[in-house]
Amino acid sequence: MRWEELFAELEGHWDALSASERAGEIAERTRAELARVQLMDRLRASLGREVLLTLANGQRVSGELRRVGADFVLIGGGRVELLAVVSSVVAVSGLADQSRTAEQAGPVATRLGIGSALRRIARDRLPVSVALVAGGEVHGTPRRVGADFVEIAEHPAGAMSRADEIVRVSALPFRAIAVVRREVEPDPAV
Repeated sequence: MRWEELFAELEGHWDALSASERAGEIAERTRAELARVQLMDRLRASLGREVLLTLANGQRVSGELRRVGADFVLIGGGRVELLAVVSSVVAVSGLADQSRTAEQAGPVATRLGIGSALRRIARDRLPVSVALVAGGEVHGTPRRVGADFVEIAEHPAGAMSRADEIVRVSALPFRAIAVVRREVEPDPAV
């Protein structure tokens, strides 16, 4: 064997070994990077997509993913908006393959929690249906929102929050809420 052939053979082995090591290192870095991705990162990257959520109470809700807060997602479809508490979500279908970190989303988007969203609904005195994690629903109008609960003036679905319609007032801990459903006015621009 000539020296040139020997060196060519050694270079070929070296290149193959280097390529194999690089592929292994890339695979390891990919696994390490994926291990840092959280569900909220995948949800933030999926804004505008149709998603299907399966909730702890067995309910399934679907629609366009419109907003991702600190602990909730807003899903819309037609004349209905759904505010799902992420801790009650057991499965999500329709996510984008990418992810978007909290830093990329911005400080305001990631700080707004379910309490902020419920305060807005309470301010507007909009009736809601609240599906509970333990099962069952509460119909009514949010009156007050605390640090970890919402107070609902319960009345029949479709009725307004008038004194003669209110059955009782219940405080619901946020951790007991699976999803809040409300009807919205159609957008006149559409």
